[in-house]
Amino acid sequence: NAMLVAYAKATGLRRSELSQLRCGDWELGADGKYYILVSRGAKGGRPRRAEVVCDDPESIINFMKAQGGAMDKVFKKSISKAAPIHAWRAEYATAVYLKYARPLDTLPRKEIYYCRKDRKGVKFCKKGMLMASKNLGHSRLSVVGEHYIRLPQNNM
Repeated sequence: NAMLVAYAKATGLRRSELSQLRCGDWELGADGKYYILVSRGAKGGRPRRAEVVCDDPESIINFMKAQGGAMDKVFKKSISKAAPIHAWRAEYATAVYLKYARPLDTLPRKEIYYCRKDRKGVKFCKKGMLMASKNLGHSRLSVVGEHYIRLPQNNM
């Protein structure tokens, strides 16, 4: 389903969140950005707002509106276990990071995150990581830095 792929990449939702999503679970923020309101199926039951990040966010919202009333499910069929949800979440995290990250050479040391273990030597802007973390529903920068953000070259 092409729309499922586009939707998952634009919102970063987990499989359970996608399957529980209702047509009315969105809002237009005061900043003019569209957000998905995640409350059902959220890991740990923690509600959040996930920014819609893609070239055409209105198409995502219009797809939701077209699926029925506010309490109707957006995706009527079950979402396949074979769908690479984690990879799509990583693409979303990277897009959010790139949207908010600042060039590392302009930042003081305390605003740069230095990865450890397998990703030792990789650096990220903490502000970009925080935005990606909040949108994905995580509370630690290390989770996003170690598992989600994938840059072709770490020069950001």
